[in-house]
Amino acid sequence: IFSDSTSTKSNVTFQLFTIPVDMRLGMTIGRGKYFKLSVAGGPSVMGISQSRDDKERGEDEKHRRQYSFGYFGQAKAQISLSALFKDLAMGGFSQYQMTNMYLNLEARHQSYENFEDDISITGTSFGLGFTFEYL
Repeated sequence: IFSDSTSTKSNVTFQLFTIPVDMRLGMTIGRGKYFKLSVAGGPSVMGISQSRDDKERGEDEKHRRQYSFGYFGQAKAQISLSALFKDLAMGGFSQYQMTNMYLNLEARHQSYENFEDDISITGTSFGLGFTFEYL
């Protein structure tokens, strides 16, 4: 919706792909049996590729590629499922030579504000996942 007084609606569809590349410096705190906390951060570059359906093939603005330098910070809490559930640990080791399995809770903040166009990609995301360690 445009910001003019008529609130005209646009029927343009944009496709936006983002590709971050990070240079990471981090550390792990509390390498205990049940719990680990990791923090990381550093400079980053974000490449974006956008495509719109209201331009004809070959027009300059049909496809645009840009990049911006920025930064990111990340925190990850890992809970050792192998330490909590001994049967799971023994089964994982005997079948797959898996030495540890963690449940991960992650948060990432990133900021990129120097693209050619007047856009910025800034925000915080949260994730849930697993880490498997093998011999």
